[in-house]
Formats: sequence, structure tokens, C-alpha cells
Amino acid sequence: TDPYNYGIAHDAGHACYAFDTTDRGLVYIDCTGLSGSYGPPNND
Repeated sequence: TDPYNYGIAHDAGHACYAFDTTDRGLVYIDCTGLSGSYGPPNND
């Protein structure tokens, strides 16, 4: 779903988490991974 109307399709295949912290403000975590490409083998 796209609750904030950013134009992201529900089947886009991308994971991004956002949460508010007390010391760093709003933090975004991209959990897409790099399958079959460069980067860590566990896609972190």
C-alpha cells in the first residue's frame, strides 16, 4: 500500500522501513538487497 500517496506500486518489490528515534530522529532502513550483484552476500 501507499498510505502517503508517494506513487509506489503495491507490488514494487522494495522494502523500506522508517521509524522515529529519540536520538537520531527519523531513520530509514532499506531492505531491498542486491541479489546477484555486488554487496554483502546476505543482502543486508
